[in-house]
Amino acid sequence: MDLIQLGLISFGIGISGAVSPGPVTIVTIQQSIKHGFFVGPVMAIGHSILEIFVVLFLALGLLSFAQDNEVVENIIGVVGGVVLLIMGRSLILLKADQGMLSLASAPTVQSNGSIFTKYKIWINLGWLSVVVSATNPYFIIWWLTIGAKIINDGLGNGPLGVSAVYFGHIMADFAWMILLSMVFSTGKNWITLTTQNIINRVCGLLLVCFGVYFLYSPIVTYFT
Repeated sequence: MDLIQLGLISFGIGISGAVSPGPVTIVTIQQSIKHGFFVGPVMAIGHSILEIFVVLFLALGLLSFAQDNEVVENIIGVVGGVVLLIMGRSLILLKADQGMLSLASAPTVQSNGSIFTKYKIWINLGWLSVVVSATNPYFIIWWLTIGAKIINDGLGNGPLGVSAVYFGHIMADFAWMILLSMVFSTGKNWITLTTQNIINRVCGLLLVCFGVYFLYSPIVTYFT
C-alpha cells in the first residue's frame, strides 16, 4: 500500500468516526458558540498533539510485536474490521439529534476580550481538548483496534507510512472541528435533521466498507 492510499484510508476512517457524537464534538460546539470560529482549529491542535504520542506508542509496540507475525496482523485486522462494522451499523441507525439543532440556532455569546485574554482562552481550550480526548473510553478503544490496524499497515512503509497515517487522520479531525466551529459560531441553523441523517448514513456506510476491507485479507488468508 503506497503513502497516498494510507493517507486517504486514514482520512476516510477518521472523518467517518469523527462525525459520531462524542465529548470532543459536544465541547467544540459549546465553546464555538461562546468563543467563536477559532475554537475548532485550537481544539484540533490539542487533539492532534495527544495523538502524536498515541501513534508513536502504538507504532513502537507493533514494530516489536506484530511486524512479520502474520497471525497477530490478522487478529488486528479482524478486531479492527469488526469494530468498524459495529460503528458503521450504529451510525447508520443513529437518528438526528434535535438538541444539536437547538445549539446551532442559539444566539452566540462570543467573548471580545484582549489579545492576551484570547491567547489564554485558546491555551485552555487546547488543554481541554487533550483532557476530554484522553478520558474518553471510545478514543482509547478506537486507537487500540482500528488505529492499531491502520498503523500496522503504515509500518510496511516505515516512518513515512506511519506519518501518512497520522497526518491523514489529523486532517480529518481538523476538517470536522473547523466545520463545526464555522457552523456553530455563526448562530445560524445550517444543519437540519435531514442533513444530519444523510451525514450519518453516508459515513456509516463508509465505515462498513472499510470494515469489510479490513476483514478481507485475514479471511482470505484463513481460507486459502
